[in-house]
Amino acid sequence: MDNSIEQVDIDEQIENDLKIEEANLIGEQRKQKDLLYKWGSRLSKLEDLHKRTSLELDVLIKEKYIFYSTQFERVLSANEVKIYVNGDANIIKLKNKNNKIETMMDTIRHGINALKTKGRTIILLIEQHQLNQL
Repeated sequence: MDNSIEQVDIDEQIENDLKIEEANLIGEQRKQKDLLYKWGSRLSKLEDLHKRTSLELDVLIKEKYIFYSTQFERVLSANEVKIYVNGDANIIKLKNKNNKIETMMDTIRHGINALKTKGRTIILLIEQHQLNQL
């Protein structure tokens, strides 16, 4: 996941993890911690990747500004330098990568919130099942 973002269908995985097997509520409740850990660790990895990509982008932008301001074959105005820097293929690629990472992080954050809600639902289902048996 370092250099290329694996386009895994996170939505589908989260959807599968959110299904509740009512026949095995106790097992589902035990699985909750594992699922929260799984998605929490994925989120942490993406946050680290996002930070590294942002730093890489900042360094590249600085290098491009220095190059186009001082070392380019002709003198450019400040606006032209900005246009050249923002139009650089490597900068565009890093910005797109960062946007994908941010989208994946948001999806996982929402999935974690849904998993927490699932945990509360499981507890309520267990309590309801116990009340029905009395």
